[in-house]
This record gives sequence, structure tokens and C-alpha cells, in this order.
Amino acid sequence: EVAVDTVAGTTASIYYLGNFYDNVQMDRHGQSTGAFPKKSYDLDFNKGNRFLWKEGEERVKDTNLLTNWADKSKVRNAMGYEFLRRCGSPSHYAFPIRMDRNGEFFSITDLVEDGDDRFLDRVGLDREGTLYKMYDKIEVASKAVKKSRKELGTDDLQALINGLNEALPRDTRREYAYDNLDLAATVNHLAAYVVAGISDTGHKNFYMYRDTEGDGEWTPLPWDVDLSAGRRWNSTDKYFDDSFFSNLWIRSPNRLWELIHNTPEFRHMILRRIATLRKEILLSTGDASAGPDWYDDMVKDLRDQMDPIGIVSDSDLDYDKWGSWGNNDRSRTAASRILFTWLPAKRSYIFSSARNQGGVSVPADQPSIPPLTIETVEFLPVSGNQDEEYLVVKNHGGVSVDLSGFTLIGGVDYTFPPGTVIPSGAGNAGGDYIGTLHLVRDANAFRARSTGPTSGEYRFIQEGYQGQFSARGETTELRNAEALLVDSFSYTGAPTLAQQGLRVTEINYHPSNPTATEQTTLPGVTDSDFEFIELKNISGATLDLSGAQFTEGVAYTFASGVMVPAGQRLILAKNPAAFAVRYPSVSAQVVGPYLGLLNNDGDTLRLVDGVGENILVITYNDRWYPPSDGGGQSLVLAGSEAAFSGLNVSSAWGLSTALNGSPGAADATISTHYNAWQEGNFNEAQWADPAVGTAEADPDGDGLLNWEEYAFGTDPNVADVALFEGEVVTTGGQTYLGARVKRRINGADLLWQLQKGSDMQGWANQVSAVVSAVPQGGGTELALIRETSVAGTDPKKFVRLKVTYQP
Repeated sequence: EVAVDTVAGTTASIYYLGNFYDNVQMDRHGQSTGAFPKKSYDLDFNKGNRFLWKEGEERVKDTNLLTNWADKSKVRNAMGYEFLRRCGSPSHYAFPIRMDRNGEFFSITDLVEDGDDRFLDRVGLDREGTLYKMYDKIEVASKAVKKSRKELGTDDLQALINGLNEALPRDTRREYAYDNLDLAATVNHLAAYVVAGISDTGHKNFYMYRDTEGDGEWTPLPWDVDLSAGRRWNSTDKYFDDSFFSNLWIRSPNRLWELIHNTPEFRHMILRRIATLRKEILLSTGDASAGPDWYDDMVKDLRDQMDPIGIVSDSDLDYDKWGSWGNNDRSRTAASRILFTWLPAKRSYIFSSARNQGGVSVPADQPSIPPLTIETVEFLPVSGNQDEEYLVVKNHGGVSVDLSGFTLIGGVDYTFPPGTVIPSGAGNAGGDYIGTLHLVRDANAFRARSTGPTSGEYRFIQEGYQGQFSARGETTELRNAEALLVDSFSYTGAPTLAQQGLRVTEINYHPSNPTATEQTTLPGVTDSDFEFIELKNISGATLDLSGAQFTEGVAYTFASGVMVPAGQRLILAKNPAAFAVRYPSVSAQVVGPYLGLLNNDGDTLRLVDGVGENILVITYNDRWYPPSDGGGQSLVLAGSEAAFSGLNVSSAWGLSTALNGSPGAADATISTHYNAWQEGNFNEAQWADPAVGTAEADPDGDGLLNWEEYAFGTDPNVADVALFEGEVVTTGGQTYLGARVKRRINGADLLWQLQKGSDMQGWANQVSAVVSAVPQGGGTELALIRETSVAGTDPKKFVRLKVTYQP
């Protein structure tokens, strides 16, 4: 026996995917499989040289080489985990590889991911959660192996064991399940195991994961799936039984499985999920007599990789080295038995209308538009804690409904995870709220509510939607997995005073560099010290900002008693002392400092009021107006002050005309820039295309370059002409030469000049005056411009209007 074949193991060198790893700990893996002639191994890589299992993926610290000696087909590990992944269960990577040892062929082995924090992260779970590998029926905490948060004890697992204790009344355990289990993930896991035909689990061979830093809920995760696709372990033959079994059904090998399988509403949930998975995963057509599908294709692909016809394959080498057992099938024959013996029988069995649990049959396919409604939206909890808000979805039908893949859009965004099933029921207190699902913003806050709905009430809840329900009122839509509308819910809301009256009107995110005087006054001062955000009270009454916060972009909470009178402005300064030096004449109220910096590359600012309602969410971009990015000018609100949405586009903002902005006062004029105009006329892919969106392009072929279309207010996508004509202007009894032109208002990158010449060869800039400027919409005006030199005072005179683009 060599050292790597022992539990203690030894160090080895590994070469894989072009990477060499030295001093890798390698030892024997497994319990009963440890006696196999062809063994499994654990590989533990060094901290400075982690293992790259696949190009483009994060390196891992440990991995497993699992024996497939008991699986003649050599596809079950890879197929089992892929099947579960398609069902929506977080699953390990697993695939067969060739292993050479000391320069010679050794075996085909299965490279299978180890369960740890990196596994959790890769499958979308919180790597700070707690992961246990289970070796019993969830009965003795010390029998489990902790795979993450190893420095902490096992009190959480013991609490789970106690809560599921079968000596407790079922209703007590039901209540515990509603408040401590991720029911959707648990239902999905167990249903997937039934459909996949995975038999060797529950008494051991699974993980329990707890979202410790999140909602605290538990869910089972898969491990050890080689006894699948017809294979079972028995006490006589153990692994080595050539018989195939297609009739694996719902079992209760531990206290969690028993509670889910044999509690009526949970039973309905799992049977509905089985109905979905047998059609979508086991057989996409739902026809037990249908031909090949993804399952067939994957088995054949794996088989052909290991055992291509016409050569001495790795599968042949493996067979010659390790032999076989029972009927001694080779891998190609064994894979064919899965496809042509087990799979048709499994499909026939699981699609049989006789399949039931506790007298309850697997339901028929649900309609594409099931009888679901959004019943309630609590958008402003009486506690004032927005984390307690929620929405209720009710099932009005007589059978359970699978919402996996359904979405909510509008007020909030959410995709219901795999296994989300609402059983039928009255949905009221007398019916233990069966028939409803509460979608909550924060599960812990919801379960801590002082009044119902709360914990201890048998409420099926899920958390995690994006956004929050606004007190302004809005519409939320429920759509099925094909995006068809199932139901919509609208409410008028009750906006808070801050939502109605508080607005951000100016943002100085990248101020100009400090002057010499400013550096002398404040040694060490930098440009970012002069950042500020201007807010305005647009209501007719004083606003109390106590407890209002910037929660994104920068962090700041307004102290108790901060008041903004009607129509007045307030400045939130990064450094109030620096602000006072640069803006000594500003009389508006100034508060600060805030934590963090406004990002010079663009950022999102979120302002919420004292009860947590969103007042404004603003995303700005430094590309819109380049002079605002260190040039000393700021972004100022260009649209309606009443607007609280649509603030994430360039057209909602403009450029301060005054150097360093105009904090505490309205801007008399607001400038614009080609970049902002460009965003409104071309998509991002076209901006840099020299034939379409650049300043020198002429996509409509009308002879006007894009910057000229911008300057004259014409359409860059439609052939047109600039509105310009010479005109003799009479004003105050005097006559002048001039021009009438439709032009961009206050283009920061445009220079308009009236020029005079006597021979149309040489031109000199002429002092000019704007006689009239009539707004034309779209940021343009019809301007009449004249010279200041009276006509007739020169022997001969020509006048022209020149526009220069200064990017």
C-alpha cells in the first residue's frame, strides 16, 4: 500500500491544465469506498498555489478525486450533479478525468468539488454561511463535519436538531420549519432527488447549510450522488448490485425529510415541484415515449470522451487495470443500460398518474396563467422600519402552484427561486395562512415585527427583492417564467413630507484643484475637500430632515433638528471648513462632513427619509459634461424640481455656468455639452463609431457633421438643413447687419462669433449683441444677433456668423 492510499496520506506533485503544484497533501477519501481497490482521494493545495479546476473559474483550496469503480458507466457523478443543477439546486462541479501516476495511466476518476466557503460562493450562497457535512439523520451534532466557520461551535446545528425533534408535536415542528427553513430550497432539493433517482442520502451523504449572516434559514445541499440513475445500495450486495430500480419515490430517512414529506401542505408543495421537474428536466416534452434529449446527449458525450470507438481508450485501460464486478459490463454497455433500460422505465414510472404520497397524487400540469393574485402591499409599516414591509401572493385555486422562475417587476424586482410552491388554502389565520406567500424585504425584521404578520404564525416567507415599495404609490406586476402577465397590483400610496418636498439640485463631484490661497489657509487641502451636494425644499412648509440619510454613494445621517424652510436650500459639504473658504458669501445652511467621496467616474446617490422611504435615487456619469469632471463646474438640475424619477440620464442635468458652481442659489443659466446631446441621439455602441456617433461623423449624409447638428439643433439621423439667414436689423432707429439662427442654448463647448470683413478674405471678430432669443424646445433657441457697429459707417462691409466646436 502506497502512502496516498492511507488516511494519513502524503505529499505529492500534481500537474493539470498546464499548472504544476508541488507539496500537495494527498490522502485516501471515503468510508465504505475506502475498501475499494480503485480508491478516492482528497487533494489539499498550498495557500500560495491553489488549484485551477477550469479556465476562467476561481481557484480552489481543496478538491476530490472520487472513485467510479462501483459505477461501470463512469457518468453518474457528473450526471447526478448536472441533473440537480438543472433543477436549480446548488451543486458541485464534477466530471471524469484521466489520472496518470508516476508517468503511467492509473485510472479514470471523477474530479468533484469539495464543500467549503469557495463552493458556497461559486453557487451563489453566502460564503460566510455555515456548512455541515452530515453523517447521520440530523440527530447528533458531533457526528457532522463543519466545513466553514470552523472556529465557531455547533450550537446552531444543535438548535436545528432540537427544533426538528420528532418527539415534539407536528405543529410545533411545522412552526419551527416556517421560521427556520428555506422551504423553497428544501422542497426543490427533495423533489429533485426523487426525479433524479438519487437513493443514498438522508441517513448521511448530504450537507446542511445555514445562511448565518442573512436570514438564518437552513437548507439541505447535495453530496455523494453516485448511487443514482437506477443504482441502490443494499445490505447484502452493498454497492455491487447490477439491478436497476426505477421506482424510487419519496422517502423519510431523517427528521427533516419526514417533516417535509408527511406534513400535508409541505407534501403538496413537493408533489407539485416533482410535477414540474419531471416535465422540464427529466423529459422536456412531458412525453414518456419521446426520444433523446439533453440527458441522453450528455451521457453519450461523456461516454464518447472516455471510450471513443476504434482505439484503445482510457476506458479500456481503466477496465484492464481495475477489472469490474457482477456482469462485468464495460463503460459503453453500462451507459447504454442507463439510457435504454433505466431512463424509459423511470420516465414511465414517474409520469404514472398513480404516483402519490399519503394518498395525494402528483398534480396535473398547472396552467400557464395560474390563479394567483397579489393581495397586499404594506409599503409603510407602522413601526417606521422599512425592513418590515412585505407583499402577499395568494393562490386562489384548488391545487398547489409552482412559482419557480416567476418574477415581480415594477415596484420591486424579484425572481422566485426554484421550489417556490404555494399550496392551496384559505390563506387566513384559521387556515394557518396556507395558500399565501409573504415576500418580505428582510426576513429577520419581518419575523421580529411586534404585530402580525410576524414569526410563530406558520407564514411561508421569502426575502431578497431589489428595491422597496414606495410610499408614493406604484404598480407591481407578477409574471410567469415566460414573462406573461399573471396579475398586477396598484396602490396610490401616501408620500412622506420629505418625498414630496426634498430634492437634490446640484452635485459638485469633482471640484477644481485648490488655489494657492486655499492651500495656505487650509494646509493639506485637496480638491475632494470641496465636494458638495445641494438640496432644496420645494414644498410650501419647513421640512424636518431629522434621521434622513444618504445611504449610497456617500454616507451621512442628518442630525435631529435639521430644518429647511420652504423654498430654501441646504448644502451638504464633504469638508465644511473647506467649503467656507471657497464659498465665503454663501448664506445657505451648511452641514457635514459626510463619509466617503463622490466618485469622479460617476456614482449612484440614494437619499432616504427618516422612516427609510426613498426620496431620490440618482445615478450621474462623468461623461455627460466633461467640464464637471475636475474643470470647476458642477452638475445642476436641468429639469423640473418636482421630478423624483428619471434622474439617471444626462438630459435631467446640466452644467453650471459659474465656475465652482452656485451653491445656495439658483443658476441663472445652465450649460450643455456635445456628450449629453450624443447620448440622447445615439446608443453607447455608436458613440465611438466614426461613421455614426462621433462629432465628425455625418450619419444622415446631409453635409452637417454631428457637432454641427448639435450646434444648430438639427436631427443627426434625418437629412435636414440648418436654419440660418442673414438679416438687416433695425433697432433704436439704427440699422445693423446681423443673422437669424436656430442654435443650441449655452453649449459649453460651442463658441459663437459675429465676424466682420471688407473683402470676404480676412475676418475680424466683431462685438455683437443678441436682439432676441425665442426658445424652440429641445434645448435650442431662435436667436437674432447683430453687430454693434452701425451700418453705413464702413465703405464696404460683410458680416458672417462663425461657430466653433471646442471639445
